Amino acid sequence: MKPLISKEEQERKDRRNKTIIGVLLVAVMIFSTAGYAFFSSTAGDKNENGGNEAYNGIEFVRGNGVWLFNIGGAEFATQYNPKETEDIKLPILSAAQYNGRPLYIVSEESEASAEVARNMQGFVERMQYACLQNYTCADENLPEKGCEDNVIFFSEANASSIEKEENCVFILHNSSEGVRAADAFLFGILGVR
Repeated sequence: MKPLISKEEQERKDRRNKTIIGVLLVAVMIFSTAGYAFFSSTAGDKNENGGNEAYNGIEFVRGNGVWLFNIGGAEFATQYNPKETEDIKLPILSAAQYNGRPLYIVSEESEASAEVARNMQGFVERMQYACLQNYTCADENLPEKGCEDNVIFFSEANASSIEKEENCVFILHNSSEGVRAADAFLFGILGVR
């Protein structure tokens, strides 16, 4: 049997219990937010961010799953850093060739061509998918371009390489390395490597 308590005593106990629960909930919220902020930033630095790296005097910062870097006031983001693409041989490339001119992309590989498009959109006049003369084209509605135009041609091959013929750049790669080869091309035209 429970002892009888007054109504005032019961209200005082309820108020005290509610205050204790409220303080505990606020403390849990504060510590969980602070803990998340602290541990996610340090875990991100170790796992995803991997810190900063310098390559040929350019600072590369890992953030949000990409390498971020700045050249001449322009921001770029690549999935690979230059060290990870050093084994891909590059012809002599220059961004001046593309500056203010249309760029035509011949590709069935959307991820690699998207990597190039995202990073080149700031300095080309426009970008458009096209077909390359003398090659079979999957979409007959695309314009046909030759190597007198700026064309980037993505194609699968046994090994990754980048070749140049007039204004055509051929980015050859095995099935899993299209983006890595595209990043090597970007580092070449930007003068990073």
